[in-house]
Amino acid sequence: MAHIQWKDRYSIHFREIDAQHRGLLDLLNELIDLLGDRCDPQPVARIFHALCDYALTHFSSEERYMQAAGYPKLEEHRQEHAAFVARVLELSQAYDPGDPQLVDQTLEFLKHWYLDHIIKSDQDYAPFLQRALPTASIQGILFGLEGVICTRDLDPVPAMLQLAGRLKAHQPVALVGDAPPWMRTQDFAHLVIEGHSDAEDLPGEAGARPPDPALFLAAAAQLGLAPETCLLIHRDPACLDAAQAGKLQTLHHTNPVMLMAELRRMAVPF
Repeated sequence: MAHIQWKDRYSIHFREIDAQHRGLLDLLNELIDLLGDRCDPQPVARIFHALCDYALTHFSSEERYMQAAGYPKLEEHRQEHAAFVARVLELSQAYDPGDPQLVDQTLEFLKHWYLDHIIKSDQDYAPFLQRALPTASIQGILFGLEGVICTRDLDPVPAMLQLAGRLKAHQPVALVGDAPPWMRTQDFAHLVIEGHSDAEDLPGEAGARPPDPALFLAAAAQLGLAPETCLLIHRDPACLDAAQAGKLQTLHHTNPVMLMAELRRMAVPF
């Protein structure tokens, strides 16, 4: 089966969701290649697993946005998402490269679900998001500190430090988190905020702790930017919800590779 090609009419004109839809499409096309070649179960199972993981992350983001926008068909949409994940898991367990009928059924399901869901269901909620949560041009980046820039044990994550430095070359970067003030003296923090002494927004200074929206609004203010022009990268859904309530744009961090792919799709320079 030929790849599913992205078309402009699939866009809901909401930057983060469109980026995630493209990421989902990349995984679907990879799976289409493997199924079409009747590959061994092990690599197919790996892509099925990656597809489920990515879909769950995307669905979670999408549902948070729909809830924030007051979309009236949220529960119906949630049921569609749950049915997709259940069916993908079922197809993954049933996969047999020697059964061409089952392979064809799997390919047809993946293609038609993706196209029908994006063209019909997702286009239905798009106007609600566009009215309630407009996406301005991204002018600043806010990084959730714990679990993104560093581990929960406060050890730095080299890939994220490098990414933060690359992002900072194009737009101001701020750190937000629940870390103690002594973290200012750590080398990894200075790698991120060198030349931007106003780009740390830790709880003691902001008078708020995550997930309080005031923390993220204070960080945007320190950068001299309107909240709508700031993108928060965080791994905690509660913090993402709080930032959205403050009109910030958000991106759910799962791992550095996926994050960089989504930033590219969102046209954020780094």
